[in-house]
Amino acid sequence: MLNAANSISVAGTESVRSGLVPTIVYFVHAVQSANTMSWFMLGITAYPEVQRKCQEELDRVIGRSRMPTLADKDSLPYICVTLREVLRWRPVAPLGQSLPNEPCNGSLTHGW
Repeated sequence: MLNAANSISVAGTESVRSGLVPTIVYFVHAVQSANTMSWFMLGITAYPEVQRKCQEELDRVIGRSRMPTLADKDSLPYICVTLREVLRWRPVAPLGQSLPNEPCNGSLTHGW
């Protein structure tokens, strides 16, 4: 629970500074990113033609002299679409299966 001093109090322990929360969020994000990259590597291995197209795009746009940066994102559409496909194929959080498919209350529309 947050108290007035902007810290988190945990029963039986001393107060923990709220800086712990961003640290936890960072590590959760890092695990999710690692999971996504693992699925990306599996997908690239399973579909060598996609790997070939990604490599061709990298060689054409970036070359082999440097690493890509965020500034190159707009110049790498095939790679961006491939990463989005990985997120669609194996999402980090399966929200589609966990959301209810019907209203929680007893609402009716035109008698249905």
